[in-house]
Amino acid sequence: MAALEPLTEQSVQFMIKSLDRFDSFALMFHDTIIESQNDPLVELCQRLPTLFGRSTSLETQERAIQLLVSYILNPLNSRKVTHRLFHGLLEALRAPECLASGMAVRLVLLALLRMDGAPAKLKGLSAGEFIKPVIGLLDVANTKDILQEVVGKVLAFAKIGKRKHRDDDVVVDQDEMRAFFHAMIDSRPSLVPLVVILKEFVRLLPDKMYYENFTRPFAKFGNQARNVLNVLSIQHQEEYFPVIGYTLVASPSLWSLDKKSLQFLSPLGLSFAAVSEPPLDMIQYLIEQAHSRHTYQAILDITKGQFNNASGGLEDQLVAVMMLHITGSDEAALFPHWVRISSQFVTMGLSLFVSFRSVIEKICSALDKIPIENLAVGRNYLMWCVYQFIAVLPAGRTADFMVCRELFEKLYYDPEPIPIPDFSSSFDIAKLGPAYLWVYMMRRAKQDNVGVACNTPTCLKLLIEYILAAIDRAVSQPGFQSMHLKPEHAAVVNCFVSMPVLKDQVVASKMDYVDKMAYSLIDYTLDNSGGAYSSSQSVGSTLAPGGCSVYNVTKPLQMDWLDGVSIHIRTILANMLSSCFSRVITSFRDVPGSVFLAPAFWETVSRLMLYEESLNVILTLIGMKLPEMAKNNALFLLATNFELLAFRMPYLPINWKGNIVVMAMNMHKEFNNFQPTGSIQALVYMYQVIMRSIQSFNVEDFSTRNSHLSVPALYLPESEEITRLLLLTIFRLTSIVGLDQPMLQFLNNHLASVQEGLPHTWGHQILSTLPENVRTFYGMVPPPAKFDKKSISGLVEEFVRRLRAANTDQEVRRVFETLNGKPVLIYCVIWRQLVLNSESGDLAAANAVPFKGPHYTAVILEKQPLKMQMTALRFLMDYVIADIRQMVTVEQISRQCECLSLMVWKYHILPFDRVLLVTLLRHFGDDNSLVSVLCVHLFCKAPEFLARLAETVNLIPPVYWQAENYFDQVVAYHHKYPEYFQFNGNFDMNNPVAGTPSLLQTRYPLYFSNVILRCVPVFDVMVHRFIELPGCQQQFETVLELCGKIFSFHDRPVTFLWQTFHFYDNLLKDNLAIRRKLMKAVVGFKAEHYPPNFYFTAQYEAYLTATTPDATPSMPIDYFHHLLARLHTCMYSSHNSPPVYHTLDWRFHEYPNATTHALYTGCLELMSIPGGADGTVSGLVGCLSERMTAAAGHGEELAEREKFQQLQRWINSAGLFLSALPARYFRVLLNMLDVALWTPEMSEECDTDIVTILDLQRSLVSQSNSSIAFTCQLIQATILQNTVAHMLLLLGHFHQIIGSVSTLSQILLLLKLITPLLGKLTSDLDRLRAFVTDVLQAVTRVATRQPASTGSDQQIALLSEALFYILDTYPVDQNKELTSPFINGLPDGFHKRLRFLAQANGFKF
Repeated sequence: MAALEPLTEQSVQFMIKSLDRFDSFALMFHDTIIESQNDPLVELCQRLPTLFGRSTSLETQERAIQLLVSYILNPLNSRKVTHRLFHGLLEALRAPECLASGMAVRLVLLALLRMDGAPAKLKGLSAGEFIKPVIGLLDVANTKDILQEVVGKVLAFAKIGKRKHRDDDVVVDQDEMRAFFHAMIDSRPSLVPLVVILKEFVRLLPDKMYYENFTRPFAKFGNQARNVLNVLSIQHQEEYFPVIGYTLVASPSLWSLDKKSLQFLSPLGLSFAAVSEPPLDMIQYLIEQAHSRHTYQAILDITKGQFNNASGGLEDQLVAVMMLHITGSDEAALFPHWVRISSQFVTMGLSLFVSFRSVIEKICSALDKIPIENLAVGRNYLMWCVYQFIAVLPAGRTADFMVCRELFEKLYYDPEPIPIPDFSSSFDIAKLGPAYLWVYMMRRAKQDNVGVACNTPTCLKLLIEYILAAIDRAVSQPGFQSMHLKPEHAAVVNCFVSMPVLKDQVVASKMDYVDKMAYSLIDYTLDNSGGAYSSSQSVGSTLAPGGCSVYNVTKPLQMDWLDGVSIHIRTILANMLSSCFSRVITSFRDVPGSVFLAPAFWETVSRLMLYEESLNVILTLIGMKLPEMAKNNALFLLATNFELLAFRMPYLPINWKGNIVVMAMNMHKEFNNFQPTGSIQALVYMYQVIMRSIQSFNVEDFSTRNSHLSVPALYLPESEEITRLLLLTIFRLTSIVGLDQPMLQFLNNHLASVQEGLPHTWGHQILSTLPENVRTFYGMVPPPAKFDKKSISGLVEEFVRRLRAANTDQEVRRVFETLNGKPVLIYCVIWRQLVLNSESGDLAAANAVPFKGPHYTAVILEKQPLKMQMTALRFLMDYVIADIRQMVTVEQISRQCECLSLMVWKYHILPFDRVLLVTLLRHFGDDNSLVSVLCVHLFCKAPEFLARLAETVNLIPPVYWQAENYFDQVVAYHHKYPEYFQFNGNFDMNNPVAGTPSLLQTRYPLYFSNVILRCVPVFDVMVHRFIELPGCQQQFETVLELCGKIFSFHDRPVTFLWQTFHFYDNLLKDNLAIRRKLMKAVVGFKAEHYPPNFYFTAQYEAYLTATTPDATPSMPIDYFHHLLARLHTCMYSSHNSPPVYHTLDWRFHEYPNATTHALYTGCLELMSIPGGADGTVSGLVGCLSERMTAAAGHGEELAEREKFQQLQRWINSAGLFLSALPARYFRVLLNMLDVALWTPEMSEECDTDIVTILDLQRSLVSQSNSSIAFTCQLIQATILQNTVAHMLLLLGHFHQIIGSVSTLSQILLLLKLITPLLGKLTSDLDRLRAFVTDVLQAVTRVATRQPASTGSDQQIALLSEALFYILDTYPVDQNKELTSPFINGLPDGFHKRLRFLAQANGFKF
């Protein structure tokens, strides 16, 4: 038979026209088609196979198929002709020599799906029979188009079926479409990756119901989908709760929830196909925590101002939290919970994250399930919470508020009136909540002429009468000064301020009352120029530290009072600061001798800052007012505001840390260039704000590489010490967080930018502790020029010689006029005179003059810009260190340091904290580093410093919020040890000599601090320097013993010590003794002011205080049980947490909640116990093993689920501890991974049920080897909570061991472990590419050696899905350099499985 001429586009067009004519002729004969040799249909069908031959281009194929499919789908053509032509097309595609393109197959299949009539009725041909031979020819894009058509048809048929009550034709069509889909997902012929299908379902299926209905007939597909999702996701992540202030939830692929379903998004984005349950308990836990708003916003990906639709899921969980705390009976215990719930409710409502009406309706529905007798206490708190929301939103629609009537109908139908509370505490005020809400609703309805068909509840009669009477009294007597500290006053204030004004009242009267009310609380703390709002009472003044008069009001508004007023009231008070500052600025400008603000004012402001709503308002106002204060020379306000920010910010929210540092640095930069009168004190507290803010930075601040500390404006040449402190903080925290590619790039660019503005380098001891890339960078920086001691010494000696030779005041003045041209030498000249006089014994004489020209010295210092004074101090320390290095005896060194102490403590020329900071951070070179630390050691041993430290410990309480007379104690200290921030020309500033010329210097009151408290952040730097320098342990221990109690005033002792142990782990891991001493000093002295076992567990405290702690080789297993249980109960069962945590007000503490505190303090203990990393990890894993044993075996389904849920939560608790420990602890887990890899189930080539082995719950139920899945899950829990650091360690270990694996099971285990965590490295493409390369090479090597079997088919399928997911999700193979050699190197058994992988990357197979 002669070969047929190949079809072309032109020949197809011609034959279709012939077919049209033939079709018209055929229509004339309804039952028969004339058979003839020239029948165009027969000729076309015979020539169709030539269309898919080698001689036809793909473009020709696609255009010809387009013509044929258009003809087939034309409803005007004969059905018999079109069906016959379609069969011919299918036969051509099924031919062995067919080389059809994916587009051609797609067009044919779409034609089948869109044909009129059931395709399966075509000569009895089933969907699978014609799909199986051609489905593999499709690429990913074409497969998605086919799947979209199938799903669309099924969903359409389902809707039609509902309307037609399951019409038979509709059922048949729907079944055929399902058969078509079944042919697509059949694992043997099609091999379509489930990853492709699941990702397409995200786009095609509306919700979980549609997904379940569509896939229900395909049990095998459902099982396969779950298996794939288990490999690609972290199983049971719903039980892994994040920790506020520690866990970084910014990784969208690891922590993101679907806004509607509140379910973790699967790796494929298909939340309703995820295996895990919605993490409802986790959302409720977050809602209950303070300062959690940024966490749940990140998890739900909602932003204020951008997310304007209420989240039904978030509303449900908010209501669930309310219901959780509405049934309690302990009023005092319930109230703190409702304070936080109210704050969250208001925040969510103002940000439009929830709908008020919807929340109230859901509350009403939830109340139906709770017996009314369980609501006696909680109902009042609920109404108090609702009232606070309404009070903040006075502009809302009245109709929205009226929905609250149903709450009254459900909760308040008691026959007897509820008595008026005695207002003995703040929670008594909340009992007025229902009355507040009722009066507000009724007044609002009357104001807006809204009819309300309901009667006043009988049980609220007395409460409502009290409120109405209080409103009338408030209008006539707005002051209430006599009761301003009583809870009853807070109850009255709530009555009127948040109430709507009726039309028969003068509107101005309410606003006038609001102002008067607010000023009645703070007016007595202002100056006498208050004007109309000034208090009529005469308030006396007292002499504050600094010799300044302040109003004699030292008692601030009590926390009970502030807790009792509504959020609206606290916001009003916070906003009043703006006008207060403006009035005081104006008053001080007009009358400089005005009395300063009272201590009560500043302490009240600090307490308002403990509330999240008012904190943002206050910090914003302070930031706006600082330039106005500087412009009007109101430096006392500037200094006190910075003192407030430095010493009254126990917990600094992450969104404000960078803002405060930048704000202080900008002001610091402005003040460095000139010296207004009295600015030195303001500068001191600017330094404190900067240092303490830097001290507060933790790992959460480096969740992205755009850290608060990377702002270029922070790195000023005139602030070298701050620059070095900022850089050291960045080095320390980025090392803890992990140096992935983006972080390394950020560090390199940032260092280059800083180096350009401020050239600097570091000593060898510091450099040796820094990350490798930082060491490399500074290795290319030329070393600084050495201090020219000889030339500087010559100049100093010449000035000193001339001064000692001067006998008259004029001669001294001429020397100082010359010295004025070299101001940087001023401190050196003074110090050298003191040293010479000390050596000669003149300094000890009764009438000795310590140095010549004190008045001229004071004049020079006063005229110097502040940055010049810092330069002079650096010159002095360089000069002193170089001079001390030449000393040969301890007496000589002590004498040099004593002269420095005189300049600090007696003459007030140098600030002590600045001297310490410069000495610690100055780059003296390796030779002089030990000398500098020795000087610091001697400074700390100075009697003057130790005496002030002892007095501070004796007088000033570290837990300042519990002291009723804190200001009095500060005054008592300063009367004994007054502080002067600048030398005024008198050698004895406390007893000036009559007739001695001295400068009149401005001093401002000190409210919260002294020199000891200002030294706390400097001692942090000192601890790090002692650790870095070898051979200084004796001096280090001496300083800790003498000065350790200074850490009892540390705001963040646990965070500081955790970072220290973590960063310096390599230096401290073999020195358990120094770790114990640091624990005793930094945390132990702080713990003395707290209840027992607040910081330390009982067993650890016994170990720490033991006479011979080194005799303890390891801690008992009970210790690890207790430590894990404490964290577990704080997170999952807070009502069972240690009693000491219940009574603590966390707003004043280092951490915002008990969970974060338990995590960090527990980590400190684990890093300072005997047994090393192996013993610590073994103890934690041993506790989990016992829990795992209890969860194993069969049982009732509900009991099994609860046991396994608890096991997951214990794993999360252990994972949290391990995530917060240094690398050597995580390497123990990697050793456990190695053991799991080489168990017989993994390392032997056998038919292994890999799905069961890798699933912890299945392995426990089947009582098979569960250690493999357990190890995998513990490592995943650890890395999930950790930053990227442990992920980098895991990838490094993977690279080391992947070359030795020998089975596909081992590779699957590693992929199951690592693939769900790859979202942490989305920006680190180099590491991702290296990981993929290692996997591909290992698969190629193992697959060529391992024989195919039934077991390996399952492994190959899962392995192919994981590889497809990785290469499809992450752009690691854009140039096709990995996939092509990988596909070509695999044996035949893998080819069909990875066909789509090859096509997805553009390769023909």
